[in-house]
Amino acid sequence: MGLNIHRNDIGRMRYETTGVVGISGGIGVLTAGIGLRLKVDSDTNKFAKIERVTMMEIVSDNSFIHNYEWSVVENPTVAGTFTYADKSNTIMQTAIGGIAETVTGEIILDAGHAKGNGAANETNTDIKGSIIVSGTDEIVLCYRSESLFSSLFKMSISWREVQFGS
Repeated sequence: MGLNIHRNDIGRMRYETTGVVGISGGIGVLTAGIGLRLKVDSDTNKFAKIERVTMMEIVSDNSFIHNYEWSVVENPTVAGTFTYADKSNTIMQTAIGGIAETVTGEIILDAGHAKGNGAANETNTDIKGSIIVSGTDEIVLCYRSESLFSSLFKMSISWREVQFGS
């Protein structure tokens, strides 16, 4: 799981991923994939704008059509061991979930569905509007398999870190 850093005139672009292997997805259960929140001691003049989410379902059985749902949610209740850790050289903390980190009480900010023929299929979505992480808010990229089989999911989320005022 890595954090890549890019520079941009309108804020530093950041990126978090579940890694090469991916994480397990249960059937019909909304599950936490990647979480973002500001560090507790972060400057109050800084915020992060989520710009893009990417999901790829990796399936082992190519004989069936697989469907899944993704969503970006605000301040959900996450079961399991969804633990945030500071990222160096950034104002953010991130968490990586898995099949045990089920989500309830969410406020959906953006969502979509994807369908594949059993081969690896990918969804890239640019987030429309301003989804801002500030204060004590947590933003979580979630997923739910709608198929009869559980799958592995690879996912990433990109955001810009911006400072305003002096």
